[in-house]
Formats: sequence, structure tokens, C-alpha cells
Amino acid sequence: MYSKQSNPVEEKLSSREYIFRFLLDKEWKNSNQDTTIVFKSSDMNTLEIIENGESNDTLLYKYDVRSKEDSFVFTSNKSSCYIDIKGENKIICQFASNVEGNGGLSVPIELTSK
Repeated sequence: MYSKQSNPVEEKLSSREYIFRFLLDKEWKNSNQDTTIVFKSSDMNTLEIIENGESNDTLLYKYDVRSKEDSFVFTSNKSSCYIDIKGENKIICQFASNVEGNGGLSVPIELTSK
């Protein structure tokens, strides 16, 4: 579905592999709040969101099959996280207070990577 640009022989990635490769191993900056976000995953299924170096068990999300194109959904037992890719080094992150994603949406947070 997605192609990996660094490989001369195009390797097709699933949308799940694409979003994890896109997010991981980068520092994402929220310039509005002067915070740094790092995304981690040990299994390409669960996404851990670490803010300013502090792990938080409530920020563990699983990849959701409702993801499509450049909009990705991750869910936990209590909430949802939406990540929209807006360019090579920019994403918009938004949280919902329920798994369905229609309750208590947070303000969209723009994050950029170096």
C-alpha cells in the first residue's frame, strides 16, 4: 500500500507498518506547549506515547483497523487517539475520551519532528 522510499526496490508496507515506521525513533515537538513526545512500540501493534520522558500507562494504545490513508486510529480500553499525517515531518494528534471516538475530543495538537 505504502512504499518505502529509501529502498531502490520498492517495498510495499501495510498501513500499520507505515504509521509505526513513520512515528517511531523520532522526537516530536509541540511548540505551543514546549513539550517533546516520543512514540514507542515493541510489537508494531501497541503504541506508547511518552511525553517529556515520562511513561504513563494510560497512554498505551492499540492500532485500530478503522485507520485509513493518512489518518490513523489507536484505541485503549477507555479512549482513542487519532493521528493524521500532514507532511514529511508533521502530524496532528487528537484524543477522544471514549473508544468510539465521538466523545470529549481534545484540541488538535500539531507535532513536528526534526
